[in-house]
Amino acid sequence: MRRLLCLFLICFTFLPYAYSTGQEEALTIKQLVELSRKEPKQAIVVGEKMLIEAQSAPDSARIKLAIAWAQLLQGEYDKTDDLAKQALITAEQYQLAKLRAEAINIQGAVAYRKGRYSEAETFFHKSLAIAEQYQLLDRQLGAHSNLGNVYRNMGEPVLALDNLYKALQLGEKIQDPWRMGVTQVSLGLIYKENGQYSSALSRFDQARSLFRQAGNELSQTFPLGYAAEIYQLQGKYEQALKSANKAHQIWLQHNAKDSTARSLLTLAKLHRLLLHKDQAQQYLEDAKQIYEALENGTGMANYHLEAGQLALDLRETKKAQQHFRNALTYYSNQGQQTAQIETLNLIAESWLRLSQPAQAEKFLLLAGDYALENAPVPLLVQHDLLMAKSRFALGRRASALPLAERAAIRATEIKKLDEARQSYLLLSDIYQQQGEYKKALEHYQLSQAFANQLRERDQNKNLQLLRAEHQLALQAQQLEKVNAGKIQAELALAQQKWQKKTLQGTIAVLCILLCLISALVYQSRRLARFHEERSLHDPLTKLGNRRFLEQWLGLQLPIMQRRWFQKQSTNEKCADTYFLMIDLDHFKQVNDSLGHAAGDEVLAQFSQLCNHLLRDSDQLVRIGGEEFLLVAQQIDGQGAAQLAEKIRRVVARHSFIIDGQRPLNISCTLGFAPFPLADQQPEQQAIEGSIMLADRLLYEAKSMNRNAWLGLSHSHSWKANELIDADMDELYSAQARGEVVLISRHGIGSRNEAESEQEPVKSESTTTTPNEGLADNPEQPQGDGNP
Repeated sequence: MRRLLCLFLICFTFLPYAYSTGQEEALTIKQLVELSRKEPKQAIVVGEKMLIEAQSAPDSARIKLAIAWAQLLQGEYDKTDDLAKQALITAEQYQLAKLRAEAINIQGAVAYRKGRYSEAETFFHKSLAIAEQYQLLDRQLGAHSNLGNVYRNMGEPVLALDNLYKALQLGEKIQDPWRMGVTQVSLGLIYKENGQYSSALSRFDQARSLFRQAGNELSQTFPLGYAAEIYQLQGKYEQALKSANKAHQIWLQHNAKDSTARSLLTLAKLHRLLLHKDQAQQYLEDAKQIYEALENGTGMANYHLEAGQLALDLRETKKAQQHFRNALTYYSNQGQQTAQIETLNLIAESWLRLSQPAQAEKFLLLAGDYALENAPVPLLVQHDLLMAKSRFALGRRASALPLAERAAIRATEIKKLDEARQSYLLLSDIYQQQGEYKKALEHYQLSQAFANQLRERDQNKNLQLLRAEHQLALQAQQLEKVNAGKIQAELALAQQKWQKKTLQGTIAVLCILLCLISALVYQSRRLARFHEERSLHDPLTKLGNRRFLEQWLGLQLPIMQRRWFQKQSTNEKCADTYFLMIDLDHFKQVNDSLGHAAGDEVLAQFSQLCNHLLRDSDQLVRIGGEEFLLVAQQIDGQGAAQLAEKIRRVVARHSFIIDGQRPLNISCTLGFAPFPLADQQPEQQAIEGSIMLADRLLYEAKSMNRNAWLGLSHSHSWKANELIDADMDELYSAQARGEVVLISRHGIGSRNEAESEQEPVKSESTTTTPNEGLADNPEQPQGDGNP
C-alpha cells in the first residue's frame, strides 16, 4: 500500500540562500524560507505581504517559491503549481539557474503528491541536469533524494537505493542535518517495505535526532508516523498509538490539513485494533470532513476502506460493503489499479466471512480483469487463496485445487507463513473430500509445520524472559550442588594428582599432534573448496560459469519436469522456464577507448545491477566476454518479456562510474526462448536447443535495433527440432501464419530498422549530461506495465 506521507521526501528544494544585493533584504527572504518549513500557515501570510513590497522580479519569484513550499505542506496543490510556474518564467527570463532548478523541483513535488510518478520523474531529472551543469551540490542532493522516492513508488528498488545513497553522501558533504534526516527516513522506508523493521526503526531514530538538531519540529512527524506503522505490523498497538499521537499533535499545531487527515486515519485504525470503537468512529468522521473539503479522492478512498473495516468489526455488514464499494469507485477514478485489486480482495474476503462464496467469487473475478501479472506477489497470493476458498465452498474442488497449490508455492517462496498455512490446510481439505487421504495427511502436516513456525515467530517476549529467568534459576541450583560437592571433589582430585602428573606430558604431546592433524585436514578441505569454487564461478563477476550452469541445470531438471507434469494434468501446456541471453551493446568500444580494466569494472557493475532485479529462483551466469545467460523459472512468455524490458530499462538508465571518470551510459540487448520449445517432456538434451534459439534471437535483435529484445513466447504447431533448424525468415513467416508467437520491444518488423535509440557509450568529450535524456524523454516501452 502506497502512502503519500512522503511530503518531506520530495521537498529538498529550498535552502536559506541570500539572493538579493541588500544584506537586510536577503536575510528577510532567508527567514521566510525557514519559516515556510516550520510554520507554513504563518509563512503564507507573511509571504503575501512581502510580495507587495518586493523590489525586483527575481525577489518576487523567490518569495513565490517560499510561499509555494508552505502551500504544499498545507495540501493546496493547485496554488503551489501556479506559483511555481510563475517563478519559473521569471527564472528563465533572468537566466537564474538555481531558481529555475527549484521551481522545476516544486512542480515535480506536486506531481509526486498527486501520484503521477512518471511526470514527477521527468521534473526531477530536469532539476538534476541543471544542478550538475552549474555544480549546485544542494540541488543535486535534493534531486537524487526525490528520484529515490519516485523509483521506490515505481517498484525500482535498485534505482531508488542508487539515488538515495548518492543523496546521503552529498548530505554528509555539505553538513545539512535536515537534508541528512530526510535521506535517513527515505532509506528507512525501503527497509520497512522489505520487512527489516529493526533497521528501519534505527533509521527513523537517526532522522528524528537530525531533525531536532536542525530545529525543525514539523519534519519529526514523518519518522514518528512510519515508526507507528512498524509497531502496528508487530502487534505493538500501544507503542504505535503513542508515536501516532505525537505526530498528530504536531500536524494539528501546524494546521497541515492533508497530513492531519492521514494521521486521523492512522489513529482510527489503531483505536479499532485496540477495540476502542467510539474513538475510532470519531477520528474517521473528522478525517472525512477534511478530505471532502480538500476534494482528495485518494484520501476519501482510504477513509472508506478503514470505515468498512470498522463496520465489519461491529457486524454492520451492509454498511461495510457500501464503504468498500465507495473506496473502489474512488480508486478507479484515480487510476490506482493495485489499490483496486486490494479493495476487491477485501470485499471478497468480507463475503467469505459471511459464508457467501458466490458473492466473493464475483468480486474476485472482477479483480482478475486487471493485469494481475503486474501486481505484487503478496497480492497474487491473497487473490489465489481467496478464489480457492470460494470455489471449494461452492463444491468446485477441481478448479480450487490448482489455485490453492499456486498460492501455497508463492506464499512459501516469499515467506508468508500464515498464507502458506492456510493454503496447505485448504489443500488437505480438498484431498480429503476427494478420498486421497495420504495427500490430505501430507498437506495437513505441512500446514501444521507452518503453524509451528508462526507460533515460534510470534513468541511473546515476556514468555521468553520468564524462560530465561527459569533457566537462570536452574543454573543457580546446579551451582549450589557443585559447591556442596566441591570438598569431596577436591579430596578425590588430591588422590589422583600424582597420576595426572605422569600423564600430563603424554597428553600434551597427543594434543599437539591432534591440533597439527586437524589443521592439515582443515587446510586441505579449505583448499579443495576454494579450487572447486574457482572452477565453478567467474572470478570477475562472481557469477557461475558454464560448468556451474551444467551442474545447476542437472539439479533443476527434475523440478522442471515435475512442474511440467502438474501443468499437463490441468491442461496448461505453456512452458514456465525461459532462457534469456544478454549482451552488452558496443562493449568493444569501452575496452578500446578506456582500457580492459574499465571493461572489467563495467561487467562487475552490470552483474551486481542484474542480481538486484532477480528472484531467488532465477539464475544468472556469465557465458563469456560480455554475454550472460539468465534462467527464469515459473514465468510465462509475457512475464519473460516484462523481465527482459525491466533489465533493458534499468541498464539503460544506470550510470556506470569508472575510477571517478565521467559516468558511462551503456545499453544491452536480449533474446529469449522457452524450455521446452514445444509441448513435450523437458529433457536434458533439449536445453541446448532453447539456449541456441535464444542466442539467435539476441543477434537478430542486435541487427535490427540495439537496446532492445526479441523472444519466442511459444509455438502452436512447430516441433522443437524445426524451431532450432529454422532461420529468422522462416520464423517471421511462421509468425505471420500464427504458428509461433514472437514478441519484441519494438514489435516484429524488418531488419532495416534504425540501429539504436541512443549512443551506447558517452565519451568524455560528449557535452550531454548523463541524466539529460532521461529528464526530457522518459522511456515508455510498448506493453510495459507497472515495474
